[in-house]
Amino acid sequence: NTSYYAYQKFKQIFNTEPLFHNSVWIGQMVSYPLPKNINKDIKSILMDKYKIEIPVFTWKNRLFIRISIQLYNDKNDVDYLMKALKTICYI
Repeated sequence: NTSYYAYQKFKQIFNTEPLFHNSVWIGQMVSYPLPKNINKDIKSILMDKYKIEIPVFTWKNRLFIRISIQLYNDKNDVDYLMKALKTICYI
């Protein structure tokens, strides 16, 4: 499923541990912890530079990104997001 694909890609890019380790719990949304050294302007960079609107939020003093997969989203959409995140993370 596309949500699980996104979850795996987040883990590869950010090298952080997810909140859970059981694919059974993954539905259409995935919230994933961001590395502590991530650019805090990640939400606006994604929107301004890549035209990607995605929630980035703080919970329990930790920054998270949340992807919500809908019927019209596919792996190409996830790959585009992940390519943008790789660029932001390695600048």
